[in-house]
Amino acid sequence: HYAISFPVAPADRGRLAALTGKLAGLPSPRDELAIIIARRVVAHPVVVAAMHGQVQISGFASRAVAGQLLQFLLSR
Repeated sequence: HYAISFPVAPADRGRLAALTGKLAGLPSPRDELAIIIARRVVAHPVVVAAMHGQVQISGFASRAVAGQLLQFLLSR
């Protein structure tokens, strides 16, 4: 499995930490965070801890899929 890691903009860190802090520890599937691109869920990773400045998403089946999502997220 493959993983991606990327920084979160300082202006977004508080909101992301609050959201992921609420999701962490909830029963499945309520502990998942949907990543939606072009009205399609491209990933729904389980949140294991509050995220602050750096995000890591793991469990991609291929390097290509992980790379595509990372490129999209970094282009925003």
